[in-house]
Formats: sequence, C-alpha cells, structure tokens
Amino acid sequence: DNGTSYIYTLDSNKECRVLHFPVGILRPNWLDGATYLGQKYMDGFLCNVWEKVDFIWYYEDVVTKRPVYWAFFTGK
Repeated sequence: DNGTSYIYTLDSNKECRVLHFPVGILRPNWLDGATYLGQKYMDGFLCNVWEKVDFIWYYEDVVTKRPVYWAFFTGK
C-alpha cells in the first residue's frame, strides 16, 4: 500500500523499473462495477474486455484470466 509498482521487460534489456503509482496493488474485486464489453483478440490472445470508470479498458486472456493489455484514456 505504499504506491510502489514494478515494470518488468522481457526484451533483450531484461530490466525492472520502479513506478510510483498511488493506487498500489489491485484488490481481487477491483472489476466490481465494470462493464463487460465482450471478447476481442489482442496481441494474439482471445480476451474478455472490461471497461471501468469510463477510462480504463482491461483485456484478460479468456483461457487463463491473466492480464493481456490495459488501455487508459484521459481524453488528452
């Protein structure tokens, strides 16, 4: 809950970066109240797509339920 997140890259750099983000780790029920938008292919995965609070689109793999893609839209 200190607002620290980590970004890992799997490319040739194989680096870990610290990202200070005030929301911290998501709780298991963070999608409560989200709108299900259906299924769409993203990066080669068939995904369930969810929209939360009008600016977050979350794509999860249909088979594993793992995150595949996040899109944040601020209107800018």
